[in-house]
Amino acid sequence: MITYICHNRNDKTGENLPCTNNRCETSICPSCGGRADAISEIFWCPECQVLIYEKTCPVCGQEGKKLTSDVRPVFPEERLLLEIILEKPFAFEKDSVWNGNGNNYFVNGKKIKFSVKDLKNKDTDAIRKQYEELKAQNTYQYFEEQMERFILCNKERYNRIVEEAKGYIRSMTENFDITDMFVSFSGGKDSTVTADLVTRALSNPQIMHIFA
Repeated sequence: MITYICHNRNDKTGENLPCTNNRCETSICPSCGGRADAISEIFWCPECQVLIYEKTCPVCGQEGKKLTSDVRPVFPEERLLLEIILEKPFAFEKDSVWNGNGNNYFVNGKKIKFSVKDLKNKDTDAIRKQYEELKAQNTYQYFEEQMERFILCNKERYNRIVEEAKGYIRSMTENFDITDMFVSFSGGKDSTVTADLVTRALSNPQIMHIFA
C-alpha cells in the first residue's frame, strides 16, 4: 500500500490548511484537492537480500527491517571508489550497496562506518591511482543481479505508481488541445521519466519537447 501525505498550504498566507500533514489514500488530498506526496519507507528483506518498499516482502512474505526513507543504488564505479577509500578493494563486490539519507551507505541492509568529513584526510592522488589500476577488474555482473531482485520485489508498487501517474496526467490534460501542451525536456533523469509517462499516458502524442 502506498501512503500519501498532504503538504499543501494556503497560497496567499503560507499557513497550514486544516488538512496539512494529513495522510491520504491517493495522491489527491480529498480535503483541499491538491497533490499529496508519496511517503517512502524502505526496508531490508533478510530472506531475499533486497530493499523493499513494503514492510512485508511481496515475494517471500517475510517482514523487513526498516532502513531509511530514501535511497539510490551505488553503481560499481562508486562502490569501488568507496572500497578504496575504506582500504577494502572489492570487499562489497558481490553485496547489495545503497546510499541513503544523510549520505549514509548500506551494505546488505547494514549501515557501514563512513563519513564524508574524513575524506579531507585522504590522499586523493593515491586513491585516484589505485582506482585506475583496479577499474579494469570491476564488473557489473553482481550489480545487475541485485537490480533484477530489486525490480522483482518492488514491481507491484512501481506499477501502481505508474498507473496512478498516467491517470493523473490524463485527467489534467483532457480539457486541453495538443497544441497547448508541451514537455520541458533537458535530458536528465526527471525530465526523461516525465516525458515517458506523458507519452505512455496519452498514447504517443505529438508533444513539443523543449530542450534546455
